[in-house]
Amino acid sequence: MDYQSNEALALFNKSRHEIRGMQVVADDFVCLQKGRKIKVPGAALNTIGALIQQVGELAGITDFAIFSTWLSPLISRKVPRTEIYGTIIGHVRAACQGAPLEILLAKSRWLFPMYGEDPAHWVLGWIEPGPRLYHIFDSLPECNNVSWAEPALLELGDTVYATLGYMQVDWELWKRVLHSSSELERQMNGWACGFFVIHGMMSVTDGSGIETVTNRGTERVREKSLKLVFDNLPLFQPSTQQVQTTTIVLVEDIEMAGPNELLPIECCCALPAQSADISTPLTLRPIWVFTVGPAAPPQLMALHSHSKRGDHFVPITIRALLPPSTLHRTGSPSPLALLFLL
Repeated sequence: MDYQSNEALALFNKSRHEIRGMQVVADDFVCLQKGRKIKVPGAALNTIGALIQQVGELAGITDFAIFSTWLSPLISRKVPRTEIYGTIIGHVRAACQGAPLEILLAKSRWLFPMYGEDPAHWVLGWIEPGPRLYHIFDSLPECNNVSWAEPALLELGDTVYATLGYMQVDWELWKRVLHSSSELERQMNGWACGFFVIHGMMSVTDGSGIETVTNRGTERVREKSLKLVFDNLPLFQPSTQQVQTTTIVLVEDIEMAGPNELLPIECCCALPAQSADISTPLTLRPIWVFTVGPAAPPQLMALHSHSKRGDHFVPITIRALLPPSTLHRTGSPSPLALLFLL
């Protein structure tokens, strides 16, 4: 099959194709045809990012997660939570590839393709939780895109950490690292920024390094991206199974009864708004409880019900019965972290 032909792309219009629950059509991939001088749309970027991660994980490479381009506009409320754009919690879960949310804590890099509107431009950001680094790669650094990309990236990081139930991140303790291609290898036109971001995602995740991203590599990346799409068509099939997912909630003000067979507890906490934005009561089944003390790593300290970005959370009251064997208390009362199945 000639992947470059319109007939090949028409395959995406003959039947429904989804990646991470988002439908794609032929027009989303026209930018990948040889000689086209049009910007890469978000749907194509999201598809390629998802495939990079899925193919990597099938090969045993599981140390990174690539998030949807829709995550940032959803956080900033530039787009509504709908079937078209998805939800914040939905996109965070999608980056887990069907695994529990806490799998993100085992990954060394979180990648975020980001889009700015003035000028219209794609930028790649990624976060390294271990060494506390956050990176921004820009193919047009002379346009000062970092002025919008940095706050957008930190907001994305805040949201992912908060979705995991962690306290507000103190980004002042982190180091910012800016990247761009050499002056003669930067973007030379008004449409190739998306290919620089795709090349960046490939380079950061395959170990070749962001410094390998160049203007002369645009056509090679275009061809490689289209081949990635057609070589992995089975991964586009809509999932018919509902994947169980989890969320971590850090809580305080816990009231417990005496040493009975089941310990009733009541606590107030905050869940991501998308988790609680339903008309019926939440059904939560606690499956793990652990204490959080002063000696715990900073990222495990308690998240209070009101955070800096509190508009993304809904305070709720949880009442549950916990078997004594699942509950461990050390010394004076301390906050607990509850892992729930939603």
